Amino acid sequence: MPSTPPKTRASALEIPLISDLICKDLTRADLHACIQVSHHWHDAFLPQLDRFVRLATNPRKTDPRHFREVLDRAVQIRSLQIDISDGGWFLGKYNAARCINLEELSCFDFGYQPRPANGEEGYFYHASDRPSIVDQSSNSLRLIQHAPKLQSLFIHHARQFYRTDHFSTEVLEAISNHKSLRRIKIHLDYAVDAEFRIRLLQHLPTSVEDFELVCRPSQVSTPPPPQVITPAPLLSLKRLCLLSSFPRQSSSGNGSGSTTSSSSYWDQDKFIKDDFSEFRYNYPDWLIIPLTTQSPHLSKLAIAGYHGYPNTLLQSLVDSCPDLDTIHLGGTNFTHHPTMHLPRDIPFLHSDDWGAVPDRTPLTGVFERLREFMVAGFANNMWSDSVYEDVSGLLVKSTETLERVYIQSDDGGWSSPTQFRAGLRGGGLSWADCKALKELTIEPLSRMDFHFLDIAPATPLIDDDDADEDEVEVTTHPSIPDNSSLNTSFESLTHLRLTSLADTDRSNCGNIFLDSPRRWFNDPTLDDYLEQPAYKYSEAIMRTYRHHRMLFIRRMRELFGRLRRVSTLRKVDLDWDGLCIVVKGMTQEVVLELLNETEDKEMNQHDEKGEVRGERDDCSRIGSDKGMVITRSDQGWYGPMTLDDLAWLGLQWPSRAEIVAKKAAQEQRLHSMKK
Repeated sequence: MPSTPPKTRASALEIPLISDLICKDLTRADLHACIQVSHHWHDAFLPQLDRFVRLATNPRKTDPRHFREVLDRAVQIRSLQIDISDGGWFLGKYNAARCINLEELSCFDFGYQPRPANGEEGYFYHASDRPSIVDQSSNSLRLIQHAPKLQSLFIHHARQFYRTDHFSTEVLEAISNHKSLRRIKIHLDYAVDAEFRIRLLQHLPTSVEDFELVCRPSQVSTPPPPQVITPAPLLSLKRLCLLSSFPRQSSSGNGSGSTTSSSSYWDQDKFIKDDFSEFRYNYPDWLIIPLTTQSPHLSKLAIAGYHGYPNTLLQSLVDSCPDLDTIHLGGTNFTHHPTMHLPRDIPFLHSDDWGAVPDRTPLTGVFERLREFMVAGFANNMWSDSVYEDVSGLLVKSTETLERVYIQSDDGGWSSPTQFRAGLRGGGLSWADCKALKELTIEPLSRMDFHFLDIAPATPLIDDDDADEDEVEVTTHPSIPDNSSLNTSFESLTHLRLTSLADTDRSNCGNIFLDSPRRWFNDPTLDDYLEQPAYKYSEAIMRTYRHHRMLFIRRMRELFGRLRRVSTLRKVDLDWDGLCIVVKGMTQEVVLELLNETEDKEMNQHDEKGEVRGERDDCSRIGSDKGMVITRSDQGWYGPMTLDDLAWLGLQWPSRAEIVAKKAAQEQRLHSMKK
C-alpha cells in the first residue's frame, strides 16, 4: 500500500490577515525580538520590518536604489518618519497611491536640507510679506491627503526660515476633512503668530481624540483682534494641550536624527511653568471658550498663555465638559488695555484708569471627576483675591476626587491680605474637605498672602498717642463664621508644599499673617537675651518683638497640630524665606520659653466684668507677660510641642552658645588678619 505524504500545516504567521493583526501593535524593537526566536519566526516576521520606515539620510548622498526599494514596498508601510521638506519621493503620480495603509506619519527637520544663504531672498524669515521658499511638491505634509487610514500625525519643525508655509491651505483642509486621524502632535520651535494658531485650531478633524500644539508665540505688543469662532463639534476630543514650552520627555529632531514621536506632555508628572512674557498673547478667551464648549467629552486640558479671566473659563468648563479630570492652566501677566477684548459673558466695570473690574459672579456647578488642578502666571488684574476665592471655592467642591492642587500667583506686589474661604484649617469650604487630596502646593509670588492657616479678622489700628503702652491685645478668632468643617482633616494628603518667595512686612511672616494693633518698628534685632545697647533696643521695642514672636509660635503650634493629625502625610515642604528678622533672630532658648508659655493651660483670668472664663470658653486668655493679653481660637494648641517638632516643619534656630561661639570665631579670624 503506497504511503501518503505527510500533511503540512500552514502556520498562522503565514496568513497575511492574521500576521497583520499580530503585528499591528508591535514596535520595531518588538519585531527585532521576534526575529531572534527561531528560523521560522525569522522568516515570518522579517518582512514585517517594512512596516517601519525612517528616511533620515540625505537622498543626495544615498544610493537611489534604496529609495526605489522603499517605494516598491510602500503599501506595507504603517509608520513613516521623513524630513518635512523631502516628501517628493512619495508624492509622485503613481507613488502617492501606494501609501494607502500608512497609519503614523512623523515629519521632522533632519538637518540635511540646504539653508538659504545670508542675503538671499527668503533668508529673513521674520518678514511676513516675503514669498514662500517651501517647495510644495516636496512638502511631506501633503501625504495626509493620500493616507486615508492615518491615525497619528507628529510634526517637529525647527527651521525658522520656512515659517509655517508647510501648513498650506491644502494641508489644513486635508487635516480638517480626515476621517480617521485621532492623534495630532505639532511642535514648532520658533515664533508663530496668533493667526496661524487660530487657523489651525479651526481646522481640527472631528475624529481627533488627542491634540497637542507647542509653538513659541510671536513677540507682539497688541493682541489679535477678537473674532467670532465657530469650530465644528469635536465629539471625540479627550485631550487638548496648548503650550509654549516643550515637554521634557520629548526630544527634538536634529542633525543626529534623534526624535521621539510617542512621548507627550501627559507622560510627565510635573506642571511646566510657561515663560510668561508680558507681550505674549497665546490663546485668548474668545478662541478657547468656544473650542472647549464644542468638546463635551474633554478629559484633560492644558493651556499656557491663556488671556482672560480664569473664572470665566472654569465656569464654561463646568457647564460644557463634565468628564474633565485634569486642568493645567497658565495665564499671561499683561494687564488690560481699553482696546483689548473683554470677556463677553462676565459683567465688568471700567475704573478711572480704564482697567477692567469684573463683577463678583459666583461660580456654580461642580467638577464631578476633577483629580488635578494647576494654575500659574495670571496677572494681578485677572487673578485677584476675589478670583482666588471664587476658583478655590469651586475646586473644593470636588471633595471625593481632587488629588493634586498647584496654585501660583504673580500679583505684582501690591495686593493686600484678605480672608480666603479655602484655608488649610477649615471653616466653610476648605482644602481639608477634599478627602482624596494627596498633594497641595500653594506658591504665591511677591507679597500675596495665600494663607495656609485662616487669618485673623482685621483689628482696628490703635492710635499710638492714646494707646496704653503696657497692654497689647490681639484677637485670633477663626476668620470664617461657619465652623461646620473645623473638625475635618485631610484623609489622603502625602505631600504639602507652601512657599512665599519674597520678604514681607513685619506683620506678615512668610505665609503666616500676624494681625497687629499697631505698626511694627523697622529696626532689626538679634535676640532678647543677648546684650544690647540700651539706647538702641528699648524695653518697649523688645516687648513688641517678643509679642510678635509669641504670635508666630502660637500659629506654628496650630499648624503642627493640624498637620500631625494627617496620618497619611509623608512630606512637608514649607518655605520660610519670607520670615522677618524678628523671628529669624530668635535662639533656641527663646523658642523653648515661648513654647512653655503657650502650653494648653487655662489660667482662669478675670475679664473686665470680673467674670471667670472656664475651660470651654472660646476666647480663653492664656499665658502672657504682664501687660499682654492674647486671645486664642477655640481650636486649642493640639498638645505639647518641641524643637524637633518645629524642625519637622522646617524651622530651626541656633542656641545662644552657638551664636557666641560663631561670633568669637569671627573676631578671632578678624584679629589674625590684622596681624
